[in-house]
Amino acid sequence: MRSAILLITMLCSCNLYADIDLAEMQKYEEFDSWIYEAFPFGSPATEGKIIELGKLIESTEEEYSVGHAANPLKSVTYRFPGLEVCAIVEQTETKKAHVTQITISSSNWVLSNGIAIGQSLSVLSKLPVSPHEGTLNYCGAANCIEFQAKGNIINAIKVNLYAD
Repeated sequence: MRSAILLITMLCSCNLYADIDLAEMQKYEEFDSWIYEAFPFGSPATEGKIIELGKLIESTEEEYSVGHAANPLKSVTYRFPGLEVCAIVEQTETKKAHVTQITISSSNWVLSNGIAIGQSLSVLSKLPVSPHEGTLNYCGAANCIEFQAKGNIINAIKVNLYAD
């Protein structure tokens, strides 16, 4: 009898733990979605949409291969004033782009929640998750956003996106 009660108590505890993990996971998945849409223009879906972001300074590309890719791919970096966008671009007529990283270095590019270069690090308190210990790197389930600072002022923002 004592064993049965202990077993039931352990099972109930496991169920409670799973509920807590589920709620925590949902928070990180929601933050993941916010990261994905944090850049003011969302995640551009084609090379043409990326180029439309502003005055293109330069782009560099290199071959990119993945074993399961249906089409040839290139890794392309697009540089604009105060902005760099890295994407895996399908080498097809539509040039579908999978944005993997966005680096912001100018206050001209503001995140969807108003966070921008030149602001105090205190604005990061509005983010719903905590940074990794000892860093300014905030992650959801798959995507991350990293802030760099000089003193107490944000001087770069790097959005890292999972590309499927």
